[in-house]
Amino acid sequence: MPVEIVGQQLRIRVREPSLFIKSSFRTQSLGEKGRLQRITSRLKSNGKWDIQSWHLNLNNYNNINQIIKDINATKVNVAKTKQAIKLAKEWASIETEGE
Repeated sequence: MPVEIVGQQLRIRVREPSLFIKSSFRTQSLGEKGRLQRITSRLKSNGKWDIQSWHLNLNNYNNINQIIKDINATKVNVAKTKQAIKLAKEWASIETEGE
């Protein structure tokens, strides 16, 4: 399950979208300025709500430390956390070079 940057958004997939009921997806904004979003839906297997992915709107952060703080707040596994932080740092360096 990927950790990727799409446009200005860092996406951390927790479960495959195909495991969820298509019509039940919801987006919940958390924290400051809508920076962090949790995508939830009902599982096909039992109808219970679960997290499908986390989205971080990178343009809404002032520095890499804020991004890392929110990545850690998602409590995803260590491998995904490391991958997300690596991608965020790469994105931040590209954004800084462009200024």
